[in-house]
Formats: sequence, structure tokens, C-alpha cells
Amino acid sequence: MANRTPLSKYQIIVNAIKKDIADGILSPGDPLPSENYMSQSYGISRMTVRKALAVLINETYIYSVQGKGHFVSKPDFTHFDINFKRNDDQDFEHKLLSVDIVDMSDDLRIRMQNFTQKKIIEVKQRIFNNGEVVGYDITYLHYNPKEPVLEKEFHYINIDENADNGEKIKKHVTLAVLSSDEHISSILEVEIGFPIIQIEATARNEVSQIIRYGKSYFKGNAFKIRGQ
Repeated sequence: MANRTPLSKYQIIVNAIKKDIADGILSPGDPLPSENYMSQSYGISRMTVRKALAVLINETYIYSVQGKGHFVSKPDFTHFDINFKRNDDQDFEHKLLSVDIVDMSDDLRIRMQNFTQKKIIEVKQRIFNNGEVVGYDITYLHYNPKEPVLEKEFHYINIDENADNGEKIKKHVTLAVLSSDEHISSILEVEIGFPIIQIEATARNEVSQIIRYGKSYFKGNAFKIRGQ
């Protein structure tokens, strides 16, 4: 069995508060213990406590009131977290189409709020299953002018699974059912208007910074969701 990376101190607090909310120990509107109390209880600095609270606020579990403290948020029934895999019984292979350094568009800048650079890495891949093309993926990554971008580093990899370097990643995913346009149809080798599933995904690291953004397009008959 592989060794599991120990949780960060702030992540222990995050998980504990989430569990208390899920178990009903903390209800909407309930105040959280003070920063001093949590600092002493967990034997950590107030700075670490504040980092945990910032993560919980960003994930809408809690909210803060100046001068009064932090409180449990009311549940948002318009947003759901879903754990899913792309057809658990299928093995997908990613093959590179292109790697380019492109200008950061206004649309991308809105979606990737903490990306400040003017250029960004754009990686395009086709996705195969048993030799048949079933998907197309476009992913945007941070660009560092001081580091060379080598196409060979992106060949035959699944960015979604291999670019996290052991970090705990939280992904926000939006699904939409569309009719394929001429461009997508040519890549997926289907007729124009063929039903496809678009997956728009934003990945954040442990401190809620966006580390990548992308869209994937799958043939409608090549994708399943199993939610819990």
C-alpha cells in the first residue's frame, strides 16, 4: 500500500469543521469557536487557523461577520459536489495535438482570476478508447517565461491526472449537453450536430488558487456519470 501524504495542519481543521457540519454538530447560523480557541486546541498558530477559515469561506461552508466572528452558512441547494469517473470500465488514452503559448484572452482572465501573466500554455489533446477517438480536450496552464515548454513532455499523458505533483486538488466541474459544431465534429470524426458532452473544469490547489482551466468534449455515447 502506498504511503499517504500527511494532511497539512490547516487541512485538519478544514476537515474537522466540514465533518461537524455534515454530522449536524454545527448547524446553519452557528458560530465557530474563536481563532484563539482553535489555535490553542490544535496547538497551531492563528495564521494557520486563518488559512483554514479562508478555505472554508471560499468553499462557502462558512461566512465571516466583522467584529463578531465566523458562522456556518446556509446550504446552497443550487450547487452540488459530484464524484465521477469517465466510464469506470474504460481505459482512455490521451494523444497530443499541439502545445502553444497563446495570449491570455479576456474570457480566460475572468475564468482564471489569479493568473496575472499575459501569456498562457494551451495544450490540445485527442482522447481515444480502444483505438477510437471519443474526446477532445483543451487545457490552459501557467506559463513561466524562464522555463522552456517542451512538447515531448506532454505526449501521451492525461493532464487531468498527472499534473498535480501530489497536491490535493479541488475541481469545479460544469457539464453541458451540446450539438457538435464543424470544428469539434472534425476532431471527433462525427457528423455536425452529433450529441456531445462538454465538461468545463477549473482546478484549485489547497489554498484555492486556480492552477488550470479547461474544456473537454466527449461523444455522448462514450461518457457516463456515477454520482454519490
